[in-house]
Amino acid sequence: MTKKLGQLEAKAEEALKQIEDRDYAKELVDDNYSVISRYGIAFCGKECMVKFAEY
Repeated sequence: MTKKLGQLEAKAEEALKQIEDRDYAKELVDDNYSVISRYGIAFCGKECMVKFAEY
């Protein structure tokens, strides 16, 4: 969450990086899933931004 609309994209990217840094997908990778989707979501009031990435 951010209080500035201009920071939405950076915060959504930060969320994606957190998923990678904390290795949340490790179990899925270990179980040989071929496609793993990640979503970074940031909010500013009623506005939001969603960033998407795949492994």
